This record gives sequence, structure tokens and C-alpha cells, in this order.
Amino acid sequence: MKPNRNESARQQHDAEDALFEAVISLRNSDECRNFFKDLCTPAELQALVDRWQVVEYLEQDLPYRKIHDLTGVSVTTIGRVARFLSDGFGGYRTPEQRIKIAVQKTGRLTEHSIDLLERCGLKITKSKDQLICYGENMPIDLLLVRDDDIPGLVSEDVCDLGIVGLNIVEEKRLKLESEGREGLFKQIYELDFGHCRLALAAPDATDYTGPKSLENKRIATSYVGLVRKYLKNNGINAETVYFSGAVEIAPKLGRADYICDLVSTGSTLKANGLTEVDVLMDSEAVVIQTLAPLGEEKQALVDKILQRLDGVLQVRESKYIMLHAPRAALAEIRDLLPGSEAPTVLPLDGTDDKVAVHAVCRENVFWETLENLKAAGASSLLVLPVEKMLA
Repeated sequence: MKPNRNESARQQHDAEDALFEAVISLRNSDECRNFFKDLCTPAELQALVDRWQVVEYLEQDLPYRKIHDLTGVSVTTIGRVARFLSDGFGGYRTPEQRIKIAVQKTGRLTEHSIDLLERCGLKITKSKDQLICYGENMPIDLLLVRDDDIPGLVSEDVCDLGIVGLNIVEEKRLKLESEGREGLFKQIYELDFGHCRLALAAPDATDYTGPKSLENKRIATSYVGLVRKYLKNNGINAETVYFSGAVEIAPKLGRADYICDLVSTGSTLKANGLTEVDVLMDSEAVVIQTLAPLGEEKQALVDKILQRLDGVLQVRESKYIMLHAPRAALAEIRDLLPGSEAPTVLPLDGTDDKVAVHAVCRENVFWETLENLKAAGASSLLVLPVEKMLA
């Protein structure tokens, strides 16, 4: 019995997807080299390398004969590569033109990060293993990874951008500095979500009077670099005890006198009999970018993403207000509109005494605001949410 052609094509497609996802999951050139050396014969690997060299030389507009002299690849094969470079599926250009954004795989920033990018117009399809999201309508791919891996992936130019907590960024920067290396990334945008603080906490019965209370004490934390910097700045001699998780139980286990961890509401501290005593830093989600040159096309796409992020974040608390107002009360009503610039004033058909007022208010509009506007003479008040805005 002959295999079903559609079924065979589907199986082939699935097999290709599995291979491509395995390739994308590789973290650096060494892993990629070992992967292909295990998968391919030396001749097959050399053929791939040759074709990629041909692509790079074709992009430099070198003549076919010159490329042949440099690579040893036949002129026929060079012509075939050139044809696919201009008329194929865009695969040869894809690795250099697609933007890769590292996002936390699971945690407090994951949902907000993906939702924010979707509100910027990105439509994504998740892979089977849920580690990669492919942009359908924009050349952007999301890599879902551990949050503490994100600065490294961006620094090593595996990813172009990363969305990560500021606390992770600063901890990674300090770790690299302690190793005599520089973090090859820069912070380019604050996202105003994922707010928390890196705080010191002590058992409820502890008599804490200030940083000097930490002298010769043990502090359990996942943020060794930031804690050591805090101790150094305050001239304190104390021991940092590394905990990768469940830092709150360290005092009960007798492993530490204090802890330093991320705090948002403080409920976890309270449940474990701990009291917050000091704050080392405030944190929120930020965008970081590799310091490696992106090229004109990729940088233009990054600039477009940032412009859209700005447009989405500007309108989160914004409302569009429409109302009718007596001309005599226009100045008072303008003063009552919260956080607005100069409103738009339009004439109303059939009356000279009233005008229509439209305004974007970049603060919350409460019932009290509407009641005050009505008391000032406004009528027909309508408040609408704003989805997108470009200043």
C-alpha cells in the first residue's frame, strides 16, 4: 500500500520543524558547531559552510568568478544560491534580518511581556515545545528562557533584545565585572510593570537599627553581587550565603540571620515570620539591547518596536473624554480635565453658546472628575478607553 501523499508531506513538515527548533534552541556558535558536526558528514557540513560564504560574497556584489576563486564553489552552484537569494523563500536573509527577543519563560513578567508585544501589533505562533514564538506578521521571534539567562543571551548577541527585571540586569552586570568582563548590553527602555523591590528582611524578633546591625551576620540571597555592593557601600563586614530559591526559610534552617530577596506585597515575608528592614533597590521590567551593531534594517525595526511600546504604554491610564460645554465655562472645564494638554474645541451646530470639547487625559478619570465637570456646566459627557496613540 502506497503511503498517503498528504500524510507523508505532513510528517516531513513535522520532522523539519523538529530539526529547525533544535537548531534555534542552540545558545552559541560552539553548541551549533558541535550539533552540525554530530549530525552531518564533513562533506555535508563543508557544503553548508560554502553556500553561506557564497551568500556573504554575493551580498558584497562580487562577481561569480571571484567568488569561485575565493571559495572553490562551482559557478553553477553560485548561480543557484544567487537565484534563491533573490527569488527564494527569504531563508538566506532571515538569520540576519529577524529580530530575536528573549522573554522570561515562566514568572511574573511572562504574561505582561507577551501581552505588551501583542498590543504592539505582533502576531505570534508558539512552537510545540513552547520555547519559541514565531512572529507571523513581523520578522520577530521570541525566545522563552530563564530570566537570569536573558542578559547573557543579549550580551553574547544570541538575542537582539531582552525583556527582563532591572534587578537581574544589575546582578548580571556586577557578576561580569567581578570576572573582569563587560556586559555587552545596554538598557534602552523602562516598561513600568513588574514593579518590586530588592529588600532586606529579618525574623520578627530581630532588633534592627540600621545597616550596622548586619555586621558579622549571615545574609541568604540569590543576589550575591547586589548584596555585596550594598555591604561595601555601607562599610559592613558580613557573609553572603547563596540560595537559589525559597530564601525565606533560610533563617528557620539556621543558615542565615537575614535574607535579601524580591518583595512586591510582603505577604510571603509575613507568612514566614519575617519583617522588611531595608530596601537595596527598586526594580521593574526593562528592555535591554545588544551592543553589537544591528545593521540598518534591524535597527529600524527595533526603533519601530520602541515607538509602538511608547504608544501602548502612554495610553494605559489614558482616557478620551468628549463633552459639551458652555463657552463661558470653558476655562474652568479645561482646568478640571486631568493630565490633558490643550483640548480640541469644536463648534456645535445650531448654537453659539456651547462647544464640543475633546481631550485625551493621561490620568485616571474618576467619577468625582465627571461630577466636577458636570457641576461646572458640562453635559453629554462620554469617556472612552484609548487603545493606541503615537505622539
